[in-house]
Amino acid sequence: MTVFAPFFRLDVTHDYYGPAVRPPIALEPDRATARLAARGDLRLRIGDGLLEVFASEDRTALGLIAEADELVFTFRLRARTPALHGITEGLADSRGAVVVIEAAPGTAGALQSGETVGAADMRPLAAEGLLDPADLLRPPLALLRIVMAPEARDVRLSLRFGAVEALWLYHVLGGAAEARIGIRDRKDEIGFDALGERVMSNGARALSFRSSAPIAARARPESRFELVSEGPFGPRVVLPALPCPAPGSGRIEKAGDARHLVSDIYVNLL
Repeated sequence: MTVFAPFFRLDVTHDYYGPAVRPPIALEPDRATARLAARGDLRLRIGDGLLEVFASEDRTALGLIAEADELVFTFRLRARTPALHGITEGLADSRGAVVVIEAAPGTAGALQSGETVGAADMRPLAAEGLLDPADLLRPPLALLRIVMAPEARDVRLSLRFGAVEALWLYHVLGGAAEARIGIRDRKDEIGFDALGERVMSNGARALSFRSSAPIAARARPESRFELVSEGPFGPRVVLPALPCPAPGSGRIEKAGDARHLVSDIYVNLL
């Protein structure tokens, strides 16, 4: 009876969902990897954001098929939800590029170049020898190539995607004309600058407030921002929990050479 032991494991995380939640990212093996996984001395367990590979305790047969003492496993990471591209840092505004991660023998730990996947991990979409023609029509979230020595055991790998950060721009419509309203952070970490009155596309007038710093997208954002009205006895809470932007929503706003992602949020007091 064949006895299996851990060969290597990959954990994929995404800041939008947090470290405790497996993101909806599928790992699809290429043909060569699927043939390798069909061997009797290998077992693959694949789930959302998870890859576990087990190998026979006796690695003799694996050593015989290894080329230059290397076994190559190639996977395409696919987003199970279309919104994932729009909420992933570095991918939301990328064009003609794809994330390519290559793990050489002896590699362990984080596979991305920085704290999260970023520009240093991007390659042109026509990366030679790595991408199939079909990838040009349906670009993967990332291409992953893991090279393992046959004798490797229980190697732990990780890949972390970051979430986009955007300036939140609240547009408050309605309310008393004489009211002096503002937005307050209950944590007192982020301020909101009053931009004055704006005319919306439908002709309605709104008071606009923009966050003083970008805010990272989260699947479960905190309801920490409240609408307040200044009065003779101090601020009064008008709305205790302002809405958050929808996942993947946003537009690029240019200010000189700087480019910012801005998420518009509409609050109607009528």
